[in-house]
Amino acid sequence: MLAVLCKMRGAHTKRPPEAYPSLRCLRDLQPGMVLTVEPGFYFIEMLLAPWKSSHLGHTFNWQKIADFSAYGGIRSEDNIVIRPCKGAESLTEKALITLNA
Repeated sequence: MLAVLCKMRGAHTKRPPEAYPSLRCLRDLQPGMVLTVEPGFYFIEMLLAPWKSSHLGHTFNWQKIADFSAYGGIRSEDNIVIRPCKGAESLTEKALITLNA
């Protein structure tokens, strides 16, 4: 498993943009940097409870949520490297291709 986190050393002066207040990587990305992208969703009862009685509560599949709640949630992790002129390259995708070859 390749575990990569964005750890900053020294003073931290940048703040996340208002649109993304939970953004954790505030560094200017440079070629060669490796990051982990971790999208996921989690079933947290105290966060779901208000939705049950909201006007949008009927749009949730509460039975599926109950079925999956025992697992806590799911997260997909992709390790990427910043490449010059190419943007981001998925190391996870390359590893899966290599393993399945």
